[in-house]
Formats: sequence, structure tokens, C-alpha cells
Amino acid sequence: MNAHILSIASCATSLSPGQDIRLFPSGSFSAVDGRPGALEGTKITAWKIDAQTAARVIADFQGKARDLVIDYEHQSMYAVDNGLPAPAAGWIKNLLWQEGTGLLARVEWTARAAEMIRSGEYRYISPTFSFDPKTGAVTALLNAALTNNPALPGLGEVLARYFPPTKKEQDTVSLAAIAQALALAETASEQEIVTALTAMQSRMEKAEAMLLSTVTSRGNIY
Repeated sequence: MNAHILSIASCATSLSPGQDIRLFPSGSFSAVDGRPGALEGTKITAWKIDAQTAARVIADFQGKARDLVIDYEHQSMYAVDNGLPAPAAGWIKNLLWQEGTGLLARVEWTARAAEMIRSGEYRYISPTFSFDPKTGAVTALLNAALTNNPALPGLGEVLARYFPPTKKEQDTVSLAAIAQALALAETASEQEIVTALTAMQSRMEKAEAMLLSTVTSRGNIY
């Protein structure tokens, strides 16, 4: 059994530029679908974080001696597979424990992300973390993402799903990201995406042919 299991959590804490954001609530927390109890390799019914646990998480963060990235929709995890950019939305500069509230992150947002948060385009934070499968204690924060799909709307708890995602989950995320890049609906089918890509390739080939024809007629081929 692995010493630590990774999870992604969607925290429904509303965001606002310039304020500390809560990553985890103080005490025990679990998801409405039974996780982490439903996760393979665990026998726990809840995740946990208290002052002592938080101190270790903070020490681990400080030991990395670098800021942790906050991206958009966890694209950093899928960039290798889908080939799309994974720009930073912000950087976690520091972690703080607030008794009775939980683990907070002090964030330096990019100008773009700050504007998107102010305008309501993004509202929630989703941390990626590791935890002890025997105790449920959070052991390290790995990164986080802006999201609009919180697990428990209106609450400060989290919903974690097993990490790494299955091949099916990876494909779903990849298709959604590709659809967005093609200006299609995120729910576009695989066939719709293939059709759009084929049309794009056709347009590019026609444009290249026109350009080649133009420069050839002028006697200048570079």
C-alpha cells in the first residue's frame, strides 16, 4: 500500500482577490458520496487536518522553497497528454493555520485571474493534496486550481476524487479542453471535435495553397 495517496478537492469557499483563501476546513471532513471511504487502498471515512497536521503541511511547503502554482481547471496535470498550455492563475506564497477555520493560503494572483475572479468568471478553489490512507491526515499540498465546479456548493468542505484520474477521466478532461480551444461547447462530442479539427486543417491547407500560388506567380519562393 502506498504511504500516501493523492486527491483533488473542490472547495466551495468563494474567492476574492486580495484575501487569504481557505484550502481545507479545520477538523474532519468528507464527501457526500462517501469519499475518502470509497477510495481504493483506504479504510478511512474522512480526511483530517488540525494544528499539528497543518504544521507539517506548512513545513513541507516551506521546505520546497518555491511558490506553488494555482492554474485553471488543473490543466497542469493534463498538459502532457493534451498538449495545451497550462498558464498560472496565481501563486501560493504562504500557508497559514487559523484555529477553527482551517488551512489558509496567501495568494498572489495574476492580473488576468484577479479580473476573472472579480467579474465572477471563476469562484472556487480546488487543491491537489496527499493524505495518509491509514489516518486520513492531509500530508502535503501539491498545487491548486481555479474551478467553477465545487463539490459542495455553499459549504467550505471538499470533495476528493482518486488521483491519478482514470484513462476515461483524462480523456473527458482532454476533450473538454480541446473543445474550448476550438470555440465549441465543453460538452461537444468527439465526432464534433474531429469535424472541427478536420475543417480547420482544410482551411489551413487552402490558405497555404493560396499563399504558395501567390508567391510562385511572383517568382519568389522562400
